Amino acid sequence: MAKLSKQKLLCGRVGISIKTNRFVQPYCHPFLLINLPHATDDVLLINRLVMQGLEKIYQPHLNYK
Repeated sequence: MAKLSKQKLLCGRVGISIKTNRFVQPYCHPFLLINLPHATDDVLLINRLVMQGLEKIYQPHLNYK
């Protein structure tokens, strides 16, 4: 995120990935791609959207790495 401000870049899409141990069943490796409403360098907006996305793919009964 610091790169966005430092290099004067904008973010238009964020990928979220979490995974469980692949050697323990059930193995789960969800991925969610979030398109931001507009390209931005607003870290608070990006973090808020990432947390909302994480809530969608997180399953509390699984042990993530």
